[in-house]
Amino acid sequence: MNKKLLAVAISSALAAPMAAQAIEASVSGHVNRAITFVDDGTASDWSSVDGMASQSRLRVVGSGDLGMGGMKVGTVMEWGFSSNRSSGITIKGRNGNTAGGDLNPNLRHSRLFFSGSWGKVTMGHGSGAFDGTAYYADQGGSVFLAGIENGTATHAGGVAFRTANGAAAGHTVGQAFGTLDGGRYDNIRYDSPKLGPLGVAIDLGDNQRYSVAATLSTKFSGASVKAKIGYEDNENDGGYDQWGLSAGVLFSQGTNITVAYADRDDGGNDPSSFYVKLGHRWGPNRVNSVAIDYIQLDDRRAAGSESTSWGIGFAHDIPGPKVQLYTGYRNWDLDIAGANIDDVDGFNLGARVRF
Repeated sequence: MNKKLLAVAISSALAAPMAAQAIEASVSGHVNRAITFVDDGTASDWSSVDGMASQSRLRVVGSGDLGMGGMKVGTVMEWGFSSNRSSGITIKGRNGNTAGGDLNPNLRHSRLFFSGSWGKVTMGHGSGAFDGTAYYADQGGSVFLAGIENGTATHAGGVAFRTANGAAAGHTVGQAFGTLDGGRYDNIRYDSPKLGPLGVAIDLGDNQRYSVAATLSTKFSGASVKAKIGYEDNENDGGYDQWGLSAGVLFSQGTNITVAYADRDDGGNDPSSFYVKLGHRWGPNRVNSVAIDYIQLDDRRAAGSESTSWGIGFAHDIPGPKVQLYTGYRNWDLDIAGANIDDVDGFNLGARVRF
């Protein structure tokens, strides 16, 4: 069954009968599975997981000509599916559970949009303007390598740090390395038309949440240059405001570098993060990617704490069937005054298959 037929079948099952001239729709998505091995200094374990750096998902996208001055209208529906989340796994159930847990189908996007020469207006559940600022400029080829997305804790987020005698230190990898980025929520968003290499977006969300961001995407002497800077004010979850930026260059021979910084004012520890990544891509259509990275978060878990992590990874794309194979190693370290905490080490091997 091709994508168009599948889209019609899904629309018929989930919606009221459509008019004969309904906008065209397409179905896409991917399944991402991995084997993860983690060692917390006193014990180790392996798991078969859904890779939460890019959660398995199903997407239905529709668009069509509005018939008014070249304007278009469209919709996006996207659901995530996860069995044994890589971000929730523990070691031998020592945190009270034996696996990362299944995540019931969760709504990632439910939005409609109108676009034209004047820009694009989006309404519904989706990304705020600030979302993705931390990794927008990354041109390394794969988020499954070392990467800042989701705070570098997508493959061991539920694992507890341990003290030298094996006792739980009271902190997990996910708590120490949560990303300082935006998110998806119900909002109305405006994206400006491109002003040369520049773009601007602003959104207003429920419960006094808003964000604004500017992007740059251009070529210079054969190199691809990308950058994003943004600000978010969020009165939910206790309230905070934050700003961040990322910048990256992909040189013509395949070498790439990415840097990112973010700072949050939450009325408490006021954490900040710094990230740098060095990578190289090669082969036909740059199907091979290798990278090493480093991230440091200050005051993330407690005032004066320092969370540092480094990782190295490799990915290979098989273009025809849209398959990506990946593997990587990561070390997580948490320093808190008065505590002697062991590092956590993790290794993953997986594949993402798109359709």
